Amino acid sequence: MKKPIFLLVEDILVNRLLLKKLITMEYPEAEVLEAENGQQALGMLDSTLPDMIFMDIQMPVMGGVEATIEIRKRTKAEKAPIIALTAGILADERKTSLNAGMNDYLVKPVSQQDLKTVFKKYLSTND
Repeated sequence: MKKPIFLLVEDILVNRLLLKKLITMEYPEAEVLEAENGQQALGMLDSTLPDMIFMDIQMPVMGGVEATIEIRKRTKAEKAPIIALTAGILADERKTSLNAGMNDYLVKPVSQQDLKTVFKKYLSTND
């Protein structure tokens, strides 16, 4: 598999650091890009094509749902798996995320096992 590229869209630094650590435990060679909100992420996607995007739902400037809708409409990353990140476990939040075009949903704090599950589900290991 080529060196994977992940985009982490999360406004809270400690959450980004934790998720980045978990990702690099599975993919030590991975490139992990970080954005603090959906608007920043959209700007990065003009020049980068990540293999997977982790998207916080609630962020200032532009939240995850709005950013996902824009990604699915207008970027090269329109087909990249987008994994929703949220502290909430409300059924309507899950439904809203999936309806916006996200592929899956993880509750924070994300566990290593949950991360392995989404990697196995969405990333090809025989490239």
